[in-house]
Amino acid sequence: MPWMKVCPVEQVAEGSMARFRVEGKDILLARVEGKYYGLEDRCPHMRCSLSRGSLEGGVVTCPCHGSQFRVQDGGLVRWAQGLTGRLSRPFFRPRSARSFRTKLEGDW
Repeated sequence: MPWMKVCPVEQVAEGSMARFRVEGKDILLARVEGKYYGLEDRCPHMRCSLSRGSLEGGVVTCPCHGSQFRVQDGGLVRWAQGLTGRLSRPFFRPRSARSFRTKLEGDW
């Protein structure tokens, strides 16, 4: 994906995340410790919107089944929790979220 202007820097507050549509893809943009990180806004478990979940430090938690991913690189921290998570393991192997490189350019 080529570089694209997504939003002004003040649109994503420190310690928060927001969802943006970029070239037909839903992207989660998170701001942690002054840096911006991009993930595909779909949990690789059952495709729930990660931007509807919670962000604590550099970890986003899926609102559907509790899977957790590092915003810095999409790395898996914890796979799906609860009964649904245990039952789906034979069908959905644990995997990382897709990440995207970000950069600041001026106030964008």
